[in-house]
Amino acid sequence: MIKKRPATDHQKKFGQYFSGEKVGSLLVSLLPEDAEITSVVDPMAGVGDLLSAAGRRAAPGADFLGVEVDEPVARECARRLPGCRIEHADAFSCGSLLTENGWDLVIANPPYVRYQLQPKDYRLSVRSNLCAQLERLPYLEAADKAMFLRLAGGYSGLSDLAVPSWILCAALVRTGGYLAIVVPDTWLSREYAKPVQYLLAKSFDVLTVVKDVGTSWFDNALVRTCLLVARRRATAPLENLAAKETRCVDLGAETMGAASLVGSLEYGASAGPGALGKILSSRLELSGPGFTASTQKTLDLFPYMLSGRTAEKWAASEDGGSVRPDGGRPVELLAVLADEREISFLTLEALGVHCGQGLRTGANEFFYLTIGAEHHGGCEVRGKPWHNDGSPFTVPGRNLVRTLQNRAEADGLVVSYDSLKTALLLIESEARQADLERCSSVVAGEYHPLGKALSDYVASAERYRNAGGKAFREYSAVAPNEKKDGEGYVRFWYMLPPLSRRHLPTMCVNRVNGAGASCLYVPQSAQRPVAVDANFVTLWGDAPEHEAACFALLNSTWSKCYLECLCTVMGGGALKVEASHIRRLQFPKYSPGQLERLAACGRDMIAAKTMTDSLQSEIDDAVFKPFRAPGRILEQMKALFSRHLSERGAKT
Repeated sequence: MIKKRPATDHQKKFGQYFSGEKVGSLLVSLLPEDAEITSVVDPMAGVGDLLSAAGRRAAPGADFLGVEVDEPVARECARRLPGCRIEHADAFSCGSLLTENGWDLVIANPPYVRYQLQPKDYRLSVRSNLCAQLERLPYLEAADKAMFLRLAGGYSGLSDLAVPSWILCAALVRTGGYLAIVVPDTWLSREYAKPVQYLLAKSFDVLTVVKDVGTSWFDNALVRTCLLVARRRATAPLENLAAKETRCVDLGAETMGAASLVGSLEYGASAGPGALGKILSSRLELSGPGFTASTQKTLDLFPYMLSGRTAEKWAASEDGGSVRPDGGRPVELLAVLADEREISFLTLEALGVHCGQGLRTGANEFFYLTIGAEHHGGCEVRGKPWHNDGSPFTVPGRNLVRTLQNRAEADGLVVSYDSLKTALLLIESEARQADLERCSSVVAGEYHPLGKALSDYVASAERYRNAGGKAFREYSAVAPNEKKDGEGYVRFWYMLPPLSRRHLPTMCVNRVNGAGASCLYVPQSAQRPVAVDANFVTLWGDAPEHEAACFALLNSTWSKCYLECLCTVMGGGALKVEASHIRRLQFPKYSPGQLERLAACGRDMIAAKTMTDSLQSEIDDAVFKPFRAPGRILEQMKALFSRHLSERGAKT
């Protein structure tokens, strides 16, 4: 795997991953040769790499504007590009971006700032300022302005800053003009990116998407990068766009040269940028050393854009017929399943299996303890060095729940209660003696005195301060534990909310996977419960038969390949699996007899505690049975799975 340098706090705050000359040159080379560019803007200009590259394609005397919110960076950009207007301003409120007719080329590398790093007031101001900017654009027709405003008002509050940035950039493009943008490939899979996909499908021809499958364009990016070029056109209903196509190219690290990201690319008799030009102009499926290329239906790139039982609130009523209640399937699987049109599909939810995320304590260094010897009256545990230098102390068994925190703690594919060495500190009906006096009458009599060892542990925790000077009770995810009413405390900071089924699941899938994603079985009982950490996606069923069948399904070649196509590849080559991804998994509809066979496979796997070649063959045979050509589809999915693993440098 390629090792990445961690981003600095300043980079994270501003979402700064400067494009660099090579990325800028490649992005600009994707513009059509006949593109007429007399005005160029980068609303998030950084140090000006993209503007510099665009200067080599624009007409003589073209108007250039760069806007940058970080003042030192804006000064550096102005120094590098003396022929451009560079303004230190926030793009969401910069009046210079507003023109009479829009811009010929809007080129950008939007800031990727997670919502957790944006103060709530700032997130609200971004949305408000974006809507105000859209209202002031004179060239937007009334229907288009209404659509942009619905998207600006309706995107998820959990979105990173790139989503409103996308909307702004798209709105600045004149009809017939171009949007050229650097994006992480999560824009094709994240739930919050749906409004962006919808906007592109409705109002742009997405001409080209180029992916960095080698994760080699940025030293410190956490996910793969995409380059996208799209041309603004009249907005149209989705049902009218079925014939629209996009040229898609995947580039590996082998294509990089000293001066260009495609310097070592070869196709036919051409090399470098010339080879890329020929690949882009072809409509054929092509492959060679370090690259693959295909022409795909544009709407197939966005299979989850309008998936669900009802349309999104930001979607136009005219697109209600384009809602896909089946949730859609990854575009790479459409070709594999082209001859299986009669097959019906279902989700895990339809099989009676539910999905969530494991336990997030907010302060693992307090709530997680290392288990030592068990003896009469309790269990010996160790905390972190801030409490008695990590010396052992005894805790009653009722206050401990063994916890799966890491994949390596599992015994093969089955979690062993006795082998778990981490315990969750669970204080439910006890409080320190001094705290009992501060309780509300609502809980008076319900809490009993906490033992001395744990009282001392809580006291140590209240004295401790982390490197940033914060106490545990001040952590943003811990503070909500504390509840008060008018009379006093109902719950104290050291008491976690009651555990739910998603915290005590019967199955789980690692969220970050070096190899292919697999499912673990977690035996549960009232006497020996096992909590599962937020490092995992968690699953549980309505009945044991449902859970056994699900255990088999999630360890099949079908699921492993499906998740490779669906999930996010991180910068180091690991696959990031979220609960939303597993909810989107679809399986062929099984008969009662076929489901019983799958459940039997799951029970066999639980008994064996590991995957054997014979078990894998039995599971795959059962999973693919409903298809007309199960053997062919299985082999194609094995090949696709293997290709994905190879591309991300995964363990095999």
